[in-house]
Amino acid sequence: MAEGVKTNAGGIVIIDTKTKNFKTIPNGFEKDNDGSILVVALAYRKKYRRNLVHVLTKDTILRVKANSCGLVAEDYQNDKIVSGREGLYSGLVG
Repeated sequence: MAEGVKTNAGGIVIIDTKTKNFKTIPNGFEKDNDGSILVVALAYRKKYRRNLVHVLTKDTILRVKANSCGLVAEDYQNDKIVSGREGLYSGLVG
């Protein structure tokens, strides 16, 4: 997993347990699991293009922390089941 696994959508899922530079996260953030995730995301954002790194998590607090570091953070929504086309987002507002 260190090299990543390609997704059907063209992305790559990477598990990194070696990146540990806590100096990259803002002061006040702890060296805990959330901090480790942010350190890795910030390292990959620096290594790759800014818009290619997303933090996907059900953890609202982690999403807020990621956003405060300038990272794109999204809710992981595999538990949202749509029953029919009427439940899908049309792309139109209004």
